[in-house]
Parts: sequence; C-alpha cells; structure tokens
Amino acid sequence: MVLGRCVSMGGVVGLADGPAYISGCENNGTVANQFFRKVEDSAVIYHYGSTGGVLGNGDGSAMIEDCENLGQVTGLSGCMGGIAGRLEGENDGESAIENCVNSGTVNCAASDYNGGATDLGYVGGITGETKSFFFRNCANEGMVAAENSIRSAGGITGSVSRYGIKQ
Repeated sequence: MVLGRCVSMGGVVGLADGPAYISGCENNGTVANQFFRKVEDSAVIYHYGSTGGVLGNGDGSAMIEDCENLGQVTGLSGCMGGIAGRLEGENDGESAIENCVNSGTVNCAASDYNGGATDLGYVGGITGETKSFFFRNCANEGMVAAENSIRSAGGITGSVSRYGIKQ
C-alpha cells in the first residue's frame, strides 16, 4: 500500500522526469493519495496530485510497456489512472504506453479536505490526463468512478491531446 499526500504518487514510480523506460511492472497494492491544497491570494490557486497504479506523473519522452495494475487507485482530486495519473510526452511522436492492463478500481472523490466538490479531476482506466502520448494495445478491465464534479472520465483516459489511441 502507498498512502500519503504527494504531488506525484505511484504504486511503482512516483515521478519520471525526462526520458524514462518502464517495463514489466505490476502493482497489486492500494495507492491512496489525499493531496489537495488551496492557496488564496489575489486569485484562488489549486494544486492537486497525479496518482497512478504504476506511475504517478511522467514528464518528457517515455515508454511504458507490459505493465499491469491490479490494485485500487484513490484520491481527492487530480489526475488518476490505473497505470499512470498524468503523462506529458515530447512532441516527437515516440512517447507511448503499450500492452498495459488495468484491472483495479480507479476512484476520484473530486473533493477538497472539507468535503466540498471540485472540478479538478481527470480520471481514466489507463491514464487520467495524457498529452503527446500514443496508446497501443491497452485495456481497462476495472471500474472507473468519478464522484462529485469532475472535469472528465473515461475507460481508457480521462483526457487526451496531441496524438491519441492507436488500438
């Protein structure tokens, strides 16, 4: 079990920054991220966590392949996915997530510490939010639950931009 209040939390890797290769990893435990911070100044700024069964947050070119999540992924808000919470690759067309399966439940409460609803959440069976990544041969067999108000939810990904799903 991985339990805490982190900006990036994963069952195997919390943060992959820069070129990364993650292959053949499996998570069987619960990943529960309770990170949410609201700062008030002249404007309201929200910070929320990226939580994944295998990887919390990936920035830069990366390859994630042959990974599986069997555990539960839960959190208050942010980007949550069975394999990765948030992925943002380079605009090189090479960053990909391949042959990955999620069988665990992904549940975003979309609430702050006081139980108030937020719209800060992207939730998906494979990834929560994805930019500049290809999906190939990925499957979600688990439940995706989005409570309260959430930006978007999907069986494979909650949000995808620049590139997309191949098979």
